[in-house]
Amino acid sequence: MQACEEADPDGRFLTRTERERASRSAREVAPRTSPEPPDDAVERLLVARADILTAALESHWPGLRLARSLVLLHVPRVAIVALAVIGGVLYDRLGDTRRINLLAFPLLGLLAWNLAVYAAAAIRRWWPPLYPYHRARAVVRAIIAVVARGRWLGDVEASRWLAAAMRGFTRHWVLTASHVTQARGARLLHLAAASFAVGAVLGMYVRGLAFEYRAGWESTFLDARAVRGLLQIVLGPAAAFVHAVWPAAVPPPAELFSVVNIQRLQGPAADGEAAVWIHLWAVTIAALVVAPRLALAWRAGRRERRLAARLTPPLDDPYYLRLLAADRGGGTWIDVVPYGYRPSARAAEDVDALLLDLFGSRARIRRAAPVGYGENVELAPEPSAAVALLFNLAQSPEPEVHGALIDALRRDADRTGTSLLLVLDEEPYRTRLGAEAPRLAERRRAWERLAADAGLGVVSLPGPDVDALATARAVLHPGARAIG
Repeated sequence: MQACEEADPDGRFLTRTERERASRSAREVAPRTSPEPPDDAVERLLVARADILTAALESHWPGLRLARSLVLLHVPRVAIVALAVIGGVLYDRLGDTRRINLLAFPLLGLLAWNLAVYAAAAIRRWWPPLYPYHRARAVVRAIIAVVARGRWLGDVEASRWLAAAMRGFTRHWVLTASHVTQARGARLLHLAAASFAVGAVLGMYVRGLAFEYRAGWESTFLDARAVRGLLQIVLGPAAAFVHAVWPAAVPPPAELFSVVNIQRLQGPAADGEAAVWIHLWAVTIAALVVAPRLALAWRAGRRERRLAARLTPPLDDPYYLRLLAADRGGGTWIDVVPYGYRPSARAAEDVDALLLDLFGSRARIRRAAPVGYGENVELAPEPSAAVALLFNLAQSPEPEVHGALIDALRRDADRTGTSLLLVLDEEPYRTRLGAEAPRLAERRRAWERLAADAGLGVVSLPGPDVDALATARAVLHPGARAIG
């Protein structure tokens, strides 16, 4: 819902009246006076509001329901495991000739693939992974391809809005929950890999009960000694284990992997016993594929649960600051101090709107009389949570005057924990020079350099910022303790 609203800033598809009505209804459904912790109550409020708006949107544009269904598509674990087991059974048919080629055995490729996955996972701990947004773009493109042509919405403009919303959703979801999604995907992949291996081993034994298979090997480049060394490395540990616990099933490893025995199995007419090698492969696959994959699935599942428990909306995001403004700011006082000029009524309204979005609509704004050039700023004796120092962009920033003032206020903010916000009023300068005058940008950069020397940032009203609230949240000093 955040993505849908941000893609429709003018309220064309979702009017402001509908949004406000949904907020009021959500507060009735999930009142903040519930005995739950504050964060849980906020989440219940957000979910209730999103549900109300989602129902309204989907009644007008069924394509949104389709897009949301594709996003929420969930494949049950049981189905994944079952399909993987069936795939494993079909993977290893042991050949139509009822003869096992020890070097072309399908399980050798399966083992090599899993070992390569383990190696890649180990390397990934030291190598930064690709940004997860690139992994999500393919899914989003597929969804957009379905809904963006207007076929499902019946409105080309609405289709474009939905496509933009889906792109925004991808960005928000990746930033908020990509780690949970990756852990869930890793768990399912490990479960599928283990199930596939179980199916391959199970298929060997099921077919071995109905048919008799013989074992041998052929190679253009390897001789008996090379094949003996390869089989001893891959199947030697399993042979030692099985012979120790079940001597009748497997000959002693020294005899099984002798050069004479390997030579006896060479050629198309070789007639070795296949049951021995099936047992060895079953144990090897169980030890090197099934057990590690199940352990990795358990680890990924534990990580998924831990991350999901910590999954919360980024409430300091401008969208949520505005949305929850009516519930925030109780008992908060904000001082607004114009320096060196008297702001217009419009500028005062813009500053008030920004501060109420930033600190909450319940905050109280205390406007000080304009401070003359070169004078010291004297705040009200009552403590305040924040101070907004308002400058006129038409003034040239002077380190000896403005810089000294900013340094003094920053030191006071560090000592008292008061939030400090520097605001540039661009309206007088824009009126004089025009909105596109290059001197606007030059003067703005001069003020930004002055603020940066004091370790601060500035927000411009009205300025070039796409979202002044986001900029204010980022440059608020010292840490926006009053926001809540």
